[in-house]
Amino acid sequence: MNKYANRIVFLLVVLLFGCNSDQKSGEALDLEGNWTIYEAYRNNDVTTTLEDGYFKFSDSLMETNILGSPISGKYILDGHNFTHESELPVTYEIDSYVTDSMELNTEIRGFKFKFLLHKTLDTIPSN
Repeated sequence: MNKYANRIVFLLVVLLFGCNSDQKSGEALDLEGNWTIYEAYRNNDVTTTLEDGYFKFSDSLMETNILGSPISGKYILDGHNFTHESELPVTYEIDSYVTDSMELNTEIRGFKFKFLLHKTLDTIPSN
């Protein structure tokens, strides 16, 4: 009887941990909405040139102004990376993500960038 109890406990533990890891790896990232840069780094140094920077995601389109003027194009999410297909194609790595903040890393024109972003809530102006 002890043999069977050990096997059952072992199977339950395997199933429990197996289900938890599948849930985390299959976690879908919801990028939809407006994201504001609150801190940015260029080659590991804080930069203030991106203080008004943003990323906007809607359906499969993304707009950003990190290069000065807004650039729009399709984006493709692949796990914890997404590629912005625009006049300057860029791939971003999502290093951390929660529903209202994320950290992106990328390389643009030979410079390494890290962006810390907050999701901006859409507000309806009151009359």
